[in-house]
Amino acid sequence: KEYPVFLLPQSRRRVRRIVVDAGHGGKDPGTTSGSVYEKNLVLDICLRISRHLRRKGIEVELTREDDRFIDLSDRARHPGRTGSELFISVHVNASVQTGVRGFESIIPDLVGTPDRRMERSRRLAGMIQECLSRVHPGRNRGVRKDVRGLRVLRKATVPAVLVEVGFLSHPKEREWLQRESSREAIARAIVEGVVGFD
Repeated sequence: KEYPVFLLPQSRRRVRRIVVDAGHGGKDPGTTSGSVYEKNLVLDICLRISRHLRRKGIEVELTREDDRFIDLSDRARHPGRTGSELFISVHVNASVQTGVRGFESIIPDLVGTPDRRMERSRRLAGMIQECLSRVHPGRNRGVRKDVRGLRVLRKATVPAVLVEVGFLSHPKEREWLQRESSREAIARAIVEGVVGFD
């Protein structure tokens, strides 16, 4: 089954610069299944996200544009160095239970902080989840707080979302993620979430 590639709306709002982070890279392959590596799938998705955002007039800073290892702290520092307003990190999930599938977004747990980063992170994540639900064959697993203290979220100085776009451990979802049309649909859905974010 092919999933729709929808027309992207024009950006209505203030977001002008964003950091897009392709998880893992280089010596760190991320989750793997045979010859399928998370680092390659997410890099392809992020390059697509970048192209679409730039066409909308939004400046994009990629933490990596090829297969290289970037320290987690360096990834999180990108927004501060570049004056970016949002941080999105893209990953592929895995589970020891091969029947688990779907997509989810993780946001920083910033309870008690004086700024609005957590609420803005939650709104951005909700938009991305809604847009992904239109193209993804798996379950919408919702928006979750970061209970593991992920460094890229904990150290981010702007609204931040880590998007898990599917489970490599699920056979059908792995097959779906390997299709170019699926990765294009994921990229466009994430872009739609960004340009619709208020």
